[in-house]
Amino acid sequence: MIKNIIFDWNGTLIDDTQLSLEIENDLFLERGLRQIDLKEYRDCFCFPVIHYYEKIGFDFKNHSFEDISTQFTKIYSQRYKECHLMHHTVELLKELKERQINCSILSASHYKNLIEQVQYYGIAPFFSDIIGTHTIHAISKVEYGKQWIQKRNLDPQECLFIGDTDHDKDTADAMNVNCILFSNGHQSEEVLKKKNKVVISDLMELLDYL
Repeated sequence: MIKNIIFDWNGTLIDDTQLSLEIENDLFLERGLRQIDLKEYRDCFCFPVIHYYEKIGFDFKNHSFEDISTQFTKIYSQRYKECHLMHHTVELLKELKERQINCSILSASHYKNLIEQVQYYGIAPFFSDIIGTHTIHAISKVEYGKQWIQKRNLDPQECLFIGDTDHDKDTADAMNVNCILFSNGHQSEEVLKKKNKVVISDLMELLDYL
């Protein structure tokens, strides 16, 4: 029986894929690089994010990854309020609360920014823990997840991780917990199905697996 659900944030609970693409295309344009469309973005996006930039043609001999990460984070922090929560986010969280299932967030976002965003959307009270990283470069959340599950002394078989990227599956595997992937975020359904057996397109489908 699942007693704990760990949610990713970007592309799982907040619908920010289009905004991320818009910001990146603006940054590419400033650097004289080509624009990409949503399909290419969702087919190529991966963690660590530096590998995604390499996939789409960045040459880090000419462009600084640190600079583009810093600039992206600054603009995203100014514009994230343009985004909405994913469809059915609040309904799902209310249902999980009624079922007395503990909910947490584990994200590669910087902790300070993550807290600000979750509080802005008014859903912070649904979560017992909100775990972010201490870097703006979206490197990995694997170690944070492993440390958290040990600190809480949780049974991994009673935990379920849900996210929108293949990195979320890697994170779940490292934590030895169950995993469901969500196909309306930063990676395409085709990419996700190569990584995990269970892929859902609506958050309420999660209830079918509890």
